[in-house]
Amino acid sequence: MMVKSCSSRSLGDYDDLVNEILARLPVKSLLRFKCVDRSWDSLLKTPNFITKHLKLHKEKGDASIMCFDFCTNQFSTLQIPTTAADPFALCYHWHTPFLDELNNSLAYVVPCFNTYFEAEIWILERDGCWNKKFKFGQLARNVEMYTIWKDGAEFLGSPELEEGEIFDADVISYNSDCHPVRHYVSGCPMNGFYKIYRYYVRKYVESLTPLFS
Repeated sequence: MMVKSCSSRSLGDYDDLVNEILARLPVKSLLRFKCVDRSWDSLLKTPNFITKHLKLHKEKGDASIMCFDFCTNQFSTLQIPTTAADPFALCYHWHTPFLDELNNSLAYVVPCFNTYFEAEIWILERDGCWNKKFKFGQLARNVEMYTIWKDGAEFLGSPELEEGEIFDADVISYNSDCHPVRHYVSGCPMNGFYKIYRYYVRKYVESLTPLFS
């Protein structure tokens, strides 16, 4: 029986295939797969891969917001800011872009990376145009942003944990210079057990009708 061995050159031929497959995956999958191999993690950070991934997903028409009008009971789409920074460059370290409310206006928060980590906050004006209102930076790469706070003067975030770190349950409010302003403690430390936690921050809106009589 003859056994055919694979040379290092033939194995290297799979690099292009892996590149093509990863470039077509959604961001959530890339967050998981970056830990499979160091070479994959390095690949996801290269400018060529970032540009390719963004181009492929823009062609799919994913870069829009779906809206629902309760007065007309109709759906519509809203384009994201066309000059917003590339969101993918940071998403495997941090947070994908998300929507929030700021001074009764729709806000689009986009993490970005140029020479350091930062976050842009775009406001939808009454004329339907996006206006870049704030920019937070320089941010630590392990700070996860959750919501805009106090009329855009602060944002609420939390340090992400690495494997083996002790969960301290802190949520921190940062000012526009990215300095910690105040700490909020949830009161549920894990005392050495490693577990992934995610906070969901929602602004309180008083009900028009009492829930209990």
